[in-house]
Amino acid sequence: MGEVKININGKEYILKFGMYFLRQLSERWNLPYFNDILKKFQAFENIDPDNLPWDVYDVVVDIYYVGISLNKENEIVSREDLYDEVLKDMDQTLKVMQVMVQSLVSFFSDEKKSIPVSKKNQPEKNKK
Repeated sequence: MGEVKININGKEYILKFGMYFLRQLSERWNLPYFNDILKKFQAFENIDPDNLPWDVYDVVVDIYYVGISLNKENEIVSREDLYDEVLKDMDQTLKVMQVMVQSLVSFFSDEKKSIPVSKKNQPEKNKK
C-alpha cells in the first residue's frame, strides 16, 4: 500500500492507496467493475494542469477525500477545503497522483496478482 503525506490548512494528512482505496472509489462513483475505474483515470491523459476540466478536478478531489478517509488517524477534512487545496498547491497534487499511480502499479506488478477484468470489458475472441 502506498502512502503520501500532504498539508492542508497547516494540518498534516496521510493518504493511503491500495485495493481498498480503489474499492472505495468504486462505491463513490457507482462503478461496479475495476476496468470502469481505470477508464475514469483516463481523464488525466493530455490535460493542462493550469486548466483542469471539472471532471478531472472532481476525480482528484475524490482521490484526496478517499485517501484521507482511509487513515483513521486523520482528522475529517471537508470537500470544500479539498477543492481549494487541489488548485492552491499543484506540486502537492501532482505528488499525490504520482504516489497513487506508483502504488497501484507496484501492487499489480507482482506476478502472482492480476488485474480483475469484467466479462463485459474483455476483448472478443476471433470468430471464424
